[in-house]
Amino acid sequence: MAAITVPVEVLERADYDAVCVKTGLPAETTFTQRFSYTPPGVMILFLFGILPGIIGSMIATREVTLELPATRDVVASQRRHFAITSLAIIVGLVALFVALAGPAWTWYRDGSWVVFPTAFVIAIVSAWIGRRRYSVRGALSSDQRTATLKGVHPEFARRLGTQQQFTLA
Repeated sequence: MAAITVPVEVLERADYDAVCVKTGLPAETTFTQRFSYTPPGVMILFLFGILPGIIGSMIATREVTLELPATRDVVASQRRHFAITSLAIIVGLVALFVALAGPAWTWYRDGSWVVFPTAFVIAIVSAWIGRRRYSVRGALSSDQRTATLKGVHPEFARRLGTQQQFTLA
């Protein structure tokens, strides 16, 4: 997979060939991807507590939402991945609440304690694999004019780079 730094306005205008960002095949649809930038100085607020840090991060974070070209298979895979990860998190939380609602000794005795960590391990692994496989990672620059897209198909990066004068990261 490749990385490319592109002006945000080019991505917002979709001023490029419709090539899937993940497969390099002709794009049939788009998917929404959000990129953000949080100034590093905001992390100092966490020294005053979690709540001031979270509030400061929410206020200082700048975001841009982009529609990126994709094939229908990529969008279906993203939805399937989201469903599997969500289901694993829900099963893990239900198992935790059921275990905490009953007497502690039954949790250990009947083996239900295995469901909670197993579901969360599945959720974590699914989220990690899906993030690398089905989404485009990246970051917004501090001036919010360019976005660095990581994990794009080399064909998408090549076509975007040859049409415009950008830097391939």
